[in-house]
Amino acid sequence: MRHLRIITLRKYENESYELSNYVTLYSIINELKKKFSLEDIWLVEEGGSSDKNYIKTKKFYNIFRYNNFNEVLDEFEPDCILTISGDFEYLSRSMLKCCHMRKIPTVNIMSSVFEYGYFKKEISIKIITGRINFIRENGKNILKKYIFLLRTLISSGYSIMSIIKNVIKDIYLPLLSFEPRYNFGGATLNLVSNPKWRDFLINKGIDDHRIIVVGECSMDKLYNHINEIKKSMVDTDLDRSIGNIIRILLITTPMVEHGYWNSTMRDDIINRVLSSLTNNYGNRAIITIKIHPVHEKEITFQKIAKNLNSRIQIIKKADLPTLISESDLVIGYGITSAYFQVLLLKKPLVLINFFNEDYSKNIFLREKMAIECRNTGELIKWIDIREQIQIDDKKLAAIIHEIFYRFDGNCTRRAVEAICSLLHSEKY
Repeated sequence: MRHLRIITLRKYENESYELSNYVTLYSIINELKKKFSLEDIWLVEEGGSSDKNYIKTKKFYNIFRYNNFNEVLDEFEPDCILTISGDFEYLSRSMLKCCHMRKIPTVNIMSSVFEYGYFKKEISIKIITGRINFIRENGKNILKKYIFLLRTLISSGYSIMSIIKNVIKDIYLPLLSFEPRYNFGGATLNLVSNPKWRDFLINKGIDDHRIIVVGECSMDKLYNHINEIKKSMVDTDLDRSIGNIIRILLITTPMVEHGYWNSTMRDDIINRVLSSLTNNYGNRAIITIKIHPVHEKEITFQKIAKNLNSRIQIIKKADLPTLISESDLVIGYGITSAYFQVLLLKKPLVLINFFNEDYSKNIFLREKMAIECRNTGELIKWIDIREQIQIDDKKLAAIIHEIFYRFDGNCTRRAVEAICSLLHSEKY
């Protein structure tokens, strides 16, 4: 069996891969292990070994121990680089640009649910204010990453003119698009979830032969898990019919952390929703808040919840399909792949839009698969008549095909086949 050494990147060392977008990377790595004697090395922003030297017994290394990505390549000599962060994020771009100059194959996986509207260029005060707030809250970390990128570009032999062009693009692109990805050449191989993304990358100047449609790898686990959950839901639903309890799950989205909102907007929504639920239902409502497993912190929501209802449970890490199945109704805001799980499990989905945002950028609202609530009065109304909310199976199937292309549990296998073809053509 051939040996293969890969490098990939994530934020934290102590992070459960099953509870974040990194499940895509781990799924691919586990599938690659069936074909290669695989050695996976993880660069992390926080945590990891403080030693710059490669030690075979250590898997995690802090990327900021190195001056640039060329030092990483010199130390680890990888056969391939994997990333899910695209070519705009500074550390991911450092990897892609450096490897391009050194002829090391790279793979970028479009993993998660993105609306095409967020990638379009537009002049929007929301984008500008979102960027300003993001820089205000994360300025030091952004600068740290950008210095690493500049050092990498210089040490890789890029011309001063090309570096200046990169800097100029980095100044204006974030002000013209919510998601300014795929403006820097992408990876050697770009894996996307559906044909529309393939066309999008081609329009961005990425060669057709460097793009493969495989489906959404992170959904494979859900595909294999969903039928088990549905079977267990039958008995649970019977138990739930006894009494007058309402089990409400609030799924948050890191709108602040991604630069779409400021923290005041998020806090306002959480406060208004929780206050309304507490005032209208009291102890009848069992409220659970499921926050993002990577980008959000429990303390943010605990500060609001403790003043309203001490019984509110805030969960960062848990099996999301199980939480959904145990709920009578799910409330959310923004857009996330978690909402597909809500619909697949036939639960009513209510999305908050208190700020009158463009619903056309939200497929769940655009396709009328979720209920839009613009105020707390509408929210309570729909909770009261939640049993009338029906899921259109044909429309759901069409949406899944549009977004995920194939929901068949084999996306990871297709991705690995594409990666193997790249590796064989490049080196083996």
